Amino acid sequence: MEILFKSVLALHIINAGLLLGVTVLATYVVSQKQITKGLFDFSELVSKKIPILVIVQFLSGLYMASAEWSEFSNNPLFWTKMALYVVHG
Repeated sequence: MEILFKSVLALHIINAGLLLGVTVLATYVVSQKQITKGLFDFSELVSKKIPILVIVQFLSGLYMASAEWSEFSNNPLFWTKMALYVVHG
């Protein structure tokens, strides 16, 4: 069971890095004065991948939180993170 938790944790961390990278690249694309066909295609691809990344992040986080619920249930940082997640959508 511990190997499953560590695998999900690794997936969660890798996915967080991917979400951060996609966000940075999307910000770069939006900040360009002239959007080329390549940038437009990239932004279209990213817009299709972000929901998948967010769902994977949510499910892996849910699994990890449920596995150690007694630790997370009283953690104000965890609840702040969940509130930001809900507010952002």
